[in-house]
Amino acid sequence: MEFNTRRKIWLGSVIATLYLFWSGISIGTYNQYPGFLSFTGAALTALFLALFIGDFTSVYDFTEDIPKGSPKGLAPLAIIPGIILIFVFWVHFDDRKDAVLEKEGVIVTANIVDGESTTTTRRFQSNTTYEVRVSYQPPKNRKYYFSQSINGSEFNSLYKGATIDVVYWKQDPSVSKALLSEDEIKKAFKIEDRKLEFQDIDKIFTAHMKQETILSHLNKIGYKWETQEGIFVNERHKIALKIDEESQSMVYLEKLSIGHLNGSSFESSLRNAEDGFKKSARLVGEEERISYESDHYIIFKEHKRTKPENSYSTSGTFRFPEEIFMYTIVRKNP
Repeated sequence: MEFNTRRKIWLGSVIATLYLFWSGISIGTYNQYPGFLSFTGAALTALFLALFIGDFTSVYDFTEDIPKGSPKGLAPLAIIPGIILIFVFWVHFDDRKDAVLEKEGVIVTANIVDGESTTTTRRFQSNTTYEVRVSYQPPKNRKYYFSQSINGSEFNSLYKGATIDVVYWKQDPSVSKALLSEDEIKKAFKIEDRKLEFQDIDKIFTAHMKQETILSHLNKIGYKWETQEGIFVNERHKIALKIDEESQSMVYLEKLSIGHLNGSSFESSLRNAEDGFKKSARLVGEEERISYESDHYIIFKEHKRTKPENSYSTSGTFRFPEEIFMYTIVRKNP
């Protein structure tokens, strides 16, 4: 392959195009047209690469007959890296966006404006995609809207008007992302985002926490705890906590789908607690009553099953019946 001046120009064009679409275009511009810019960058790179391989004088040479054995016959190979680059550019943009939101992002409350699920069938196989429309308004700024693809589980947990959190770039508020997945929330709020375990309850008792302190304590463990008429509620995890300071007792409620295989995380934590709980069970009529007892606590367990009003959600996903676990926790000799 002769490395003449023409080839140097085409190779330089390949490098310049890669640089431009890799880091030269601003995140804000990319955010407006991610698909278009990814395709354009890949197409231009493939074009200049084909001109380089075939040592073409210009793009008009593509219309001419190619002599046998000419390097021009290898030019179509540039299509392969071109196709790959579409996805590479798109993924790289998402990485740049995530990096800038993590470093310079501001979290603000947002609302679900709308959402839809789309099912496509191909060769007798169905595939469903989910998307929500989100609105948010940074302080002293206008209202922004964007759409985001989500998974089925996230879609089923949301509804029109639901309040969520969005992280946006303070330099360009149009660059944003809804915080929905567990990993995103853990990263953004630097919390564990889990359900309550026994040691969390024990800390509330032993530290003699007051209402405001308890809420702060709970929000370090899980995302979006709030108080409703004196009851601590976490709708995301479907759990609630009611505390009676005078009697040194509390009621912990946890709602689970019957299709959930891991069971109650709170009850699981009792088996590993340092307090050394002993489990006992007795029959009251046809109902089994279970309790756990240690030197410092006695815990009574109740549970019941509820059926959803509709067997299927709006997205067509089957809704399992739910099981409600209620634990009454009493501290001995407070």
